[in-house]
Amino acid sequence: MSTEDHWTSELGKCPCGAGTVSEDVVSPDNMYGKTTRKVAINCTKCSQEWELAGRTLTLKSSKENLNTLVKQLSAIEREIARIKDEVIAGYFTRNGIGTMKAEYEDMQRLGFFAGSLQTYRNRRGTVSSPPVYQFLSMDVDGDWLMNQASVTTAKTLLEGQHEKRAEIKKDIEKSKSNIVRKSLSDM
Repeated sequence: MSTEDHWTSELGKCPCGAGTVSEDVVSPDNMYGKTTRKVAINCTKCSQEWELAGRTLTLKSSKENLNTLVKQLSAIEREIARIKDEVIAGYFTRNGIGTMKAEYEDMQRLGFFAGSLQTYRNRRGTVSSPPVYQFLSMDVDGDWLMNQASVTTAKTLLEGQHEKRAEIKKDIEKSKSNIVRKSLSDM
């Protein structure tokens, strides 16, 4: 039968001062067990307003803007990927590349697939498999993509999404500096 030692220690006052932040430690009495530690905010108000990660308190409301921006960035990244897929699919459709070997050679020439012909065939599968552009081994970007996008109306869309992404990334960096954190060692 195994037993455990259990103790709680106060680490300091909560941000509002009405409660405490404590650490609950459970340690088995044998060498095979693992000691667990759990830090908790023992104040109803502060536990709703603050979150605890390790020994740092973060004001939840100060992260709301950052969370919104990260969601916006994720949506922009998905839109860029969708536009890229359309551009690449259009390239293969316009150029009428027929055999798998011809596709593979074109992929090698463009630098989009670095594996062997056999690996390419295995990934590509049968004719009813997903289009080749969905399993490229490299992220397609840069001059080639913009040249292909200029053949369609996608270039303007892609440039617009890239501009939005750059702005959101700047805003994310600004938002990170506005997050309110308190270290338990400072309390």
